[in-house]
Amino acid sequence: SVLHVNESNLVDALKTVWKSGYSERIFAYKKANNLELSGGIAIVIQAMIDADVAGVGFGFNAVTGDRAQVMISSTYGLGEGLVSGELDADTYLVSKSGEIERQIADKNRKMVRNSEAKAGTVYVEVEENLRKKNSLSDTHLIEIRNLLARLYGHFNAYQDIEFAVKNDELYLLQTRPITTVFIADSSGERIIWDS
Repeated sequence: SVLHVNESNLVDALKTVWKSGYSERIFAYKKANNLELSGGIAIVIQAMIDADVAGVGFGFNAVTGDRAQVMISSTYGLGEGLVSGELDADTYLVSKSGEIERQIADKNRKMVRNSEAKAGTVYVEVEENLRKKNSLSDTHLIEIRNLLARLYGHFNAYQDIEFAVKNDELYLLQTRPITTVFIADSSGERIIWDS
């Protein structure tokens, strides 16, 4: 992904994304999954949301496999810092009845648009009074839970989403089926496999 692209750097961003489709990692993935090694790449261009809060949501509890809860992780700023694993995030488990379990992280930094460059992002400090506060309101948590239920109904599959909140409005950025499979071995240990 290349964030904050404008007309002056669109061609460079397209080239960067196109080249990523031919990396060693992609070839290894294709080979391991018996996929065609040659072929094109589709590039999605979408409006950039300068998120106040961003995160990911899973149509069920991705740690325990519990289908009665959705799992939501969020942090201040852009979601790329969360998806890359660079930022600590709040984690919420929201039940169908609306009960919310919270693990609130100390969110000392956030990723934002690099206002001094044509594209890209930078990390900045989070205001002290916000670091240990919920990054999402209960209203947004219930809205995300309901969105995950609607997506399940539409696709007939539990979804893994990316979302942003800007000026108190929720934006769905991406959705895809959850590809994690939970397996218990004979000792009761859980093995998590992800494609």
